[in-house]
Amino acid sequence: MSSASNRMPENLGGLGNNMSGDGVSTSSMARSAPRPRKNTGTPPANRKLFKCDYCSKEVTNLRVHLRVHTGEKPYSCQYCQKSFSQVNTLNSHLRVHNGEKPYSCDICKKSFAYLYARNSHRRIHTGEKPFACEICGEAFTYRYTLKTHLAKVHDQNVNAAVSAPSEDPGGGSG
Repeated sequence: MSSASNRMPENLGGLGNNMSGDGVSTSSMARSAPRPRKNTGTPPANRKLFKCDYCSKEVTNLRVHLRVHTGEKPYSCQYCQKSFSQVNTLNSHLRVHNGEKPYSCDICKKSFAYLYARNSHRRIHTGEKPFACEICGEAFTYRYTLKTHLAKVHDQNVNAAVSAPSEDPGGGSG
């Protein structure tokens, strides 16, 4: 690691905090419907990449990425004052308070506030079991069920490596 990775940036070059005097984010805080989004892990060909001096990661929005290192969370929930580093995360969080559930199961029509929850629920209908025990091979529908299995059957640390789809935040770095 370079010596830069051990330092925090002193000035983020105009990172505004988008906060009113009472700590409420002044940015747009909610959308009526989620935007379709595809995060393939690779930026579009026309987007420039910037290299972070602290972790060497290449990102399309360095100003937002630097918040990982500074801990800056400029967007606050107007209801509970929980803070977020990105406005889209705040917008998603607002569903906790407003009850919005824009994602529905195409099979049983049950609605969910979060896409990952709908995708996880859908496995009930499909029978998909993407979480396999690396010790005995038994497969599970949910990551937490595999973690429970590892702890009870194999006396393993529940943070053991788990093969899993990326959309399930039930463990790991989600």
